[in-house]
Amino acid sequence: MSHSLCNKAAGFSIESAGSYAGKTVNFSIALEENILLPSDILSCEWYIDGTLLDNQHDLVLQGSLYCGDHVVAARLLTSTGWTGLKSAPFTNCTIPVSYVLEGPSTVNEGDTVSFYVFATFTDGSRQDVSYRYTFTADYGGSFQGQQFRAAQIDGQQDLQVEISARTADSQILKKSVLIKNTSEPPVDIPDFDFMVLRFIWQEGAGRDLDIQVGFENSNTTYDNRYVGYGNPNRTLPENTVPETDAYLWWAKDNTQTTGVEAVLLNIKRFVADHPTSGAMGDFLGRDFFSMDFHTSTVNNRLEVGMYAVWYGGSIDQGRFDVELTCYKGGEMQIQDSNFVNIGGTEVSSSVVAAQTKRSRPTSINDYYKVGVLAYNKETKQGVLHIYQDQTNN
Repeated sequence: MSHSLCNKAAGFSIESAGSYAGKTVNFSIALEENILLPSDILSCEWYIDGTLLDNQHDLVLQGSLYCGDHVVAARLLTSTGWTGLKSAPFTNCTIPVSYVLEGPSTVNEGDTVSFYVFATFTDGSRQDVSYRYTFTADYGGSFQGQQFRAAQIDGQQDLQVEISARTADSQILKKSVLIKNTSEPPVDIPDFDFMVLRFIWQEGAGRDLDIQVGFENSNTTYDNRYVGYGNPNRTLPENTVPETDAYLWWAKDNTQTTGVEAVLLNIKRFVADHPTSGAMGDFLGRDFFSMDFHTSTVNNRLEVGMYAVWYGGSIDQGRFDVELTCYKGGEMQIQDSNFVNIGGTEVSSSVVAAQTKRSRPTSINDYYKVGVLAYNKETKQGVLHIYQDQTNN
C-alpha cells in the first residue's frame, strides 16, 4: 500500500452483489453526491483480502477469484490526497456441491473433541462453514460450540451416539460416533463388614496425594458428604465417638513423595442404621407367593465416590494404585495413615491402577473423580469401577 498521506473522508461506497454463484466477481465505485465528482478522481486502488491488485485503477473491477469468503477494499486519489479505505465482504462460488460433517469417528469417554462442517464448491475447493451450524448429540455427551465432551459410560460397553449439525433453515447433517469405554474392568466385591480404601503412590508419581471419599445416591442425608483433605472433620458422621463407629473415617493427610492415604468404610454400621427397604407388594393376596413381593431396588443401592488430586509435584497427571481390602468380623484400628483389622477375616483384596491431575483443593469441586464403589445392601455385594479419564465432580 502507498504511504501517501490520507487526508479526506472516503466519500464513496463499493457496490457489490455480496455473493456470486461462480468464481467471477465484479465491483464498482459509487461516488457520494455533493462530496466527490468523477472529475475529482485521479486514480483508484483495489485490494482483495488485504492484497493490493496491480494495474487496477478504474472505478470498476472484474475478475476471477478462488472460492470462499473474501473482503474487497478500495481507495481513491484526488488532488488533495488519498481518501480513506472502504471495504465490503463477499462470497463467491456460493453454490456448493456438498456439505460434510467432519470429526473423529471414535472418542474415548471423558475426552473433548471438535467437529466441523465443510462445504465443497464447484472448483473442488473447501471452506469451513461451521459457524452457520448448531451442533448437538442425541446422548452420551454435550456440546459447547463445536466442542463435544463425551460422558463417562456406565458399565463396560462402548456407546454409539449420533452427532447432528443444524442450520437455522433446518439443514441437518449427521455423523455416527463411537464412545469407547476406557475404564478399568469392574472389580466384584463379596460380602464384607469393613473396607479399607488405600491410595498408594510411589516415588516419581507426584507428591502429596489428596483424597476425598463420600456417599452418593444412597437416598440418605449423608449423600454428597465426604471425608478427606479439605473437610473440617475426619469422620462421617462428624465427630463420631468412638471413631470406629463412623461410617467413613479418614486416617490423615500424607504430604510425602511416596506413601499411603486411607479411608475406612464401615458398611456394617451404615446398613444397620439405614437398613434395606422392606418387601412391597399385594399384601391383600391370599397365596403369598414370594413372587408377589419385591424390595425397593433404588433404596437398597448406594455409591461411594472416590476423588483424588496431586497437591504437589511437577507431573501433570501421575499414576497411583487404589487398593481395596475387605474384612468380615473383628475390629478396626488406625495405625499412622493406615487401618488394620484385629480378630477378623480378610475376604478380598484388589489393587487397581488409577491416575489424576494436579490441583489445590478447597472443596470437592476441586477434585477429580477416580472411581466409584456401587454397593447393594440387599445382596451385600459391591462392584468397583475405576475411571482412566478424570472429570471434575
